Amino acid sequence: MTVRMKNIQFPSLAFGARSARTDTSAYAMHDHLKTLSKGWAPVYESRGQSGEFMAQTSSTCINGLTLGSMASSPIEISIKNPNSPMLFIPLSGSGTYRSRDENISIQVGDKAAFLPKDSYVGESATRSSFVVFIDPHRLEKTTLSMLGIENNGPGLIELGRPQEVALKNGGIGFDDIFRQLAGTIDMLSSQPGLLNLSGIDEGIYRTMAMMLKPNLFKIEAEVDSTQSYSRKLLDRSCQYIQQNKHQLITLTDLEQVSCMSRRNLHYAFQHTFNCTPMQWVRVQRLESARTMLKRVGSTLSVTATAFLCGFNKSSTFSHYYNLRFGELPSAAIANNC
Repeated sequence: MTVRMKNIQFPSLAFGARSARTDTSAYAMHDHLKTLSKGWAPVYESRGQSGEFMAQTSSTCINGLTLGSMASSPIEISIKNPNSPMLFIPLSGSGTYRSRDENISIQVGDKAAFLPKDSYVGESATRSSFVVFIDPHRLEKTTLSMLGIENNGPGLIELGRPQEVALKNGGIGFDDIFRQLAGTIDMLSSQPGLLNLSGIDEGIYRTMAMMLKPNLFKIEAEVDSTQSYSRKLLDRSCQYIQQNKHQLITLTDLEQVSCMSRRNLHYAFQHTFNCTPMQWVRVQRLESARTMLKRVGSTLSVTATAFLCGFNKSSTFSHYYNLRFGELPSAAIANNC
């Protein structure tokens, strides 16, 4: 679902659309957020080419945990001395922040941004975000409880510097968790008492603990099975080439050996070796030829070497050999005498 106003189109809010405030002025939005955040507020400016500005904001508080939901046209933002650290989870669009000379990016489906209790500036494209205003003490307490550790040492989670936070880890989509929680918030928004009993606030702190410290919970990056399978097929092609480089090799041969389409075969070689399949065949043949010519005591001629390495013409072989090694094959023979 998207919202459109004049020339502006942007995604819907994570939650609270029915009661959201709509601003078409960055100044009006600043005054509203200053009241909402009890004294501090970001300063916004429009980045749209037409100069138009539109933003929708909504917020809720669950057992002391303040959550924000915001969708806006492209903006520039500046915040000085916020009251708490924040976690920005993009549900649509992208943006960048700069704090303490560090650049932090957010990208839907990829990265969220943790920003400490510090000043920062940033800019974003059209986007929708779920914002969590973090109580550091509660986050630390929740993390310790999850791990069954008594609080007798330094803090487990570093909250003093800005960080990019992975939204996907070990097959877990943390952004999907926040989408589901946002849906529950919407369903219970008319019943504040039930919202406080829902456990959503605890779920958010537990999710943030896993996001910020995946190593403590043994969350390991999931292996891309599709990529792994494609590499196995590519390795099969390379092995076939190595075993048959002295004979005629065609693209059809490689397609049949790899069980890949011609297009996928080309993509796999370009992505891995930055060349086409047949260029890789030629490189392997030339490397084999150089080994033969450099072998001590070898009596092979250029023509014989070309033939043994799969080249039909010695002139073609000499041309490619010179391009790759900076000398003619006859010079390699002479140097080996």
